[in-house]
Amino acid sequence: MLQVSPVSRDKAAVPAYGNVWFVDEGNKVIRENLGHNRPAFAFGATFASLDEIRNSQYKHYPIERLPEAIKLPTQSPLINRVNRHWADNKPLTHVTLVTFDLNGRGLCVEDHVLAGVDFSLPPPDLIDLVDLMPSNVYIKADKFIRISFSYKRDGQLLITENPAIMENDVFKPWKNAMVFFHHADAVREAERIEAQLLRAANWRSREIEFQKMAPGDANTSQAA
Repeated sequence: MLQVSPVSRDKAAVPAYGNVWFVDEGNKVIRENLGHNRPAFAFGATFASLDEIRNSQYKHYPIERLPEAIKLPTQSPLINRVNRHWADNKPLTHVTLVTFDLNGRGLCVEDHVLAGVDFSLPPPDLIDLVDLMPSNVYIKADKFIRISFSYKRDGQLLITENPAIMENDVFKPWKNAMVFFHHADAVREAERIEAQLLRAANWRSREIEFQKMAPGDANTSQAA
């Protein structure tokens, strides 16, 4: 079962992740979300503070704050931390990238500390357990990278797609990268790719040559 922890809005959640206010046009209300982005499938305007709302066209909308004790998965990410890495039901503090660039650095395995988190409403199968669900984490390598993941009721934490890398202010799929929650898993995958590359590079085992002829063989062949 997914482990859940109540987290104080004022003492822990907002100081750790930040918050944002977004307009729910369908219900004519302004809601608070953890992190610096509105939840997935919320498309209204966003505000960094209540002061911004008071000076906007939405100042007459009622405001719904997050609960004082927010139920979050115990495996929720921690930003800019290098200890207490996720294992079983401890927090997630970093991810490991496996990248391959034939014309660049080649095959690489790199740990990266988390730099940001997005939160969304939980899916229907988890709505009775948690109030909010981490849905994306961000890391800063050469570029800004987004990693999407999901939780399962049995406690599994799954990466749902390849990392996305920011180019021209837009996140695009990064086809030459994979991400893992554990360094050991990344090493195993890198070793698998390494073995494939070594087999692919062994061209001598697949060399095909025309049959060599002795000097007299050509005349013998013409006479025949």
